[in-house]
Amino acid sequence: MKNSKTLLIIAIILAYISPLIVVILFHDKPFFESFLSFAEGFIAMTFVIYLGKLVEIVKSLYKPENTEFERLNLRLRTIWAIFCVLTSILLLYYSFNYTPNLGYNAFFILFGIFLMIQGNYQSVLPKKMGLNSFAATYADTYGDAFYKKSQKLTGKFEFYFGLLVVTIFLILPNTIQVVVGGIFGILILYYLGSWVIIYKNTQIIAESEAKNKTS
Repeated sequence: MKNSKTLLIIAIILAYISPLIVVILFHDKPFFESFLSFAEGFIAMTFVIYLGKLVEIVKSLYKPENTEFERLNLRLRTIWAIFCVLTSILLLYYSFNYTPNLGYNAFFILFGIFLMIQGNYQSVLPKKMGLNSFAATYADTYGDAFYKKSQKLTGKFEFYFGLLVVTIFLILPNTIQVVVGGIFGILILYYLGSWVIIYKNTQIIAESEAKNKTS
C-alpha cells in the first residue's frame, strides 16, 4: 500500500512538471518563440510562481497539513495532474502543428473545464470529505449548517468561474495579447472572488453564533 502511494506521488509530480519538460525540449519551435519573445519578463515571473507551487504540492503530498484530508488531497492533486498531462499533450500538438491563427485560447478553456470539475466535486462532498479547508476547520465549531453553506459557496464559485473562463475564451480572438491579458484577468478576478467568499463565510459564522446564543 505504501509503495503504491509512493508511485502515485511520483507519477503526480512527473505530471505536474511535464509541461515544463515540453517547453524546455521544444522551446525553439515557432509556437514557443512567438510567445517567449512577446512576454519574456512575464514568463520569468510565471516560472517562479510555478516552481513555488510545485514545492507546495510536493510538501502537501508527503506531509499533509490535515491528515484527515490526506486521501482527498491526493485525489485533488490527481485531478490537476491530469490537467497538466493534457496541457503537455496540447503543447506537443501546438509545437508540431502551430499556425498563427491556431492561437492559445484552448489552454484557458482546458483550465476552465478542470476548475468546473473541481467546483462541482467540492460542492457535493459530505462533511469530513470537503476540499474547502476553511469549512472543514470550522465545521465542528459552527455545525453542519455552516459547513454545507461554506462548502457549496466555494464549489459554486469555482464551477461558475470556470464556466466563465470557458465562455470568454471561446469568444475572444486567439491572440498573444489576449493570452497575457487573460492570465492577469483570471488571477485578479479569482482573488477578488476568494475575498468575497471569505466575507460571506464571516457572515455565515455570525449567523451561526447568533443561532447558538439564542438556542
